[in-house]
Amino acid sequence: MKKHLSFFLSLAVLLMLVYTPAQAANSATTTLKTSVDTVISLLKKQKETGQSQRDQIKHVMADIFDKTELSRRALGIAWKNFTPDQQARFVTAFVTLLDKTYVDKLDGFSGETVIFEHEVSLGPDKAEVATKIVRNSGADIPIVYRMILNDGVWRIYDVVIEGVSLVRNYRKQFNSLLQNTTPDKLIEKINSMA
Repeated sequence: MKKHLSFFLSLAVLLMLVYTPAQAANSATTTLKTSVDTVISLLKKQKETGQSQRDQIKHVMADIFDKTELSRRALGIAWKNFTPDQQARFVTAFVTLLDKTYVDKLDGFSGETVIFEHEVSLGPDKAEVATKIVRNSGADIPIVYRMILNDGVWRIYDVVIEGVSLVRNYRKQFNSLLQNTTPDKLIEKINSMA
């Protein structure tokens, strides 16, 4: 079960990072569905051919979400205590950590499907899209994507898996570390983990 949960968390985070420019005028759900289809297609190709698609996945991930929004939310109130230079370095370190943590775990893909359940508007520029991953064996996994509309493009800034927010989880860890260290030391620690 832990192996499967790790895979699904990795898939959810990866889907959080996938976006294409053609999605700008679409709804949050349409944008997310396009992204999910792209990632699943790459994972199927990898499984069928035995050839790694990680480079393609990483390439898709390079410009697909608001790295600053994700990072700012992961730090929470501590964000304002970082200088602009520290904020930029934190964004780079955090995104690199997410990439390393989750991309390597996608080898567990075994043909799961994603069902899009509903979208809830949280205002003119925010929405939540509820989905579930249907597994071949075991219980389905509910995942809610929190999305924000920036420059006409819907992007994911948080993923909630079985009620656990990725952003809130990291925020708790980072705030705990910041009680005993400086922003520069936190950035160094994240870089050492990535």
